[in-house]
Amino acid sequence: PFQEIPGVALFCPRCKTVPRRFFIDLCYDGKRIKIYSTKSGEPLTSYEQAKRLQEVITYEIESGTFNPSLYVKKDFKEFLFENYIQKWLEFSENRLKPSTLKDRKRGVKSLFIPFFRGKDIREIKSAHIQDFYMFLQKRNISKKTIWNILSELKAFLNFARKREDIDRVPVFPEVKFEERPIVWLNQEQQRRVLEHIPEEHKPIFVFLFS
Repeated sequence: PFQEIPGVALFCPRCKTVPRRFFIDLCYDGKRIKIYSTKSGEPLTSYEQAKRLQEVITYEIESGTFNPSLYVKKDFKEFLFENYIQKWLEFSENRLKPSTLKDRKRGVKSLFIPFFRGKDIREIKSAHIQDFYMFLQKRNISKKTIWNILSELKAFLNFARKREDIDRVPVFPEVKFEERPIVWLNQEQQRRVLEHIPEEHKPIFVFLFS
């Protein structure tokens, strides 16, 4: 049996062996769980590292935020933002018009993945959304465009929530913008437009003009 040098190491007093790999063994929610790595998939290679992680897990259990799946290496890779969002794009394939799907893929590639790369979607908080919002503001794009981008991101996180892979969608900042007033055509303008519409398509427009 190993003995403990409190908070520093474990060793075998007979053969002087010091372990090089560790795991945390605990019971949670009626199940026995063995944790061999940190949330980032880093293996526990020292007693001190394992003790620190044990303290973190104890705090998470007491505060009600402990999620065992965050410590499983396979799950960690699956839930990386750049990997998980591909599921959303696949889900969108037959549900969006080709042009809308193309815009969604462009946004994922040019904005979402570069900003959230390497982030576990289960750990995305309101602070990260706020940081992303400020990142968009620095790009000097319109508030309406920012609103559209954030709406897409919220749709993605709602997708993850409906799959029960995240507990809740973070709070998003409120983006206010002025809608451009609709400019209606007067009767003379409508008549001139109608002159340029092919005969076979005119009836529906005549109906709309009346």
